[in-house]
Amino acid sequence: MSQEQKCGPCGGSGLTQKTEHRVELDKDGNQIHVPHTYLGPCNACHGSGQG
Repeated sequence: MSQEQKCGPCGGSGLTQKTEHRVELDKDGNQIHVPHTYLGPCNACHGSGQG
């Protein structure tokens, strides 16, 4: 029987760190670029953890 291989990019966890870039307003009403980092499903394995 063959073992399923772990996904390389996420190491088998099914999650990868992602960054979303947003433009928000500061306290003075000026537009500022704000990066938001979060964990989301791996793009390579679609969250399955298998590669």
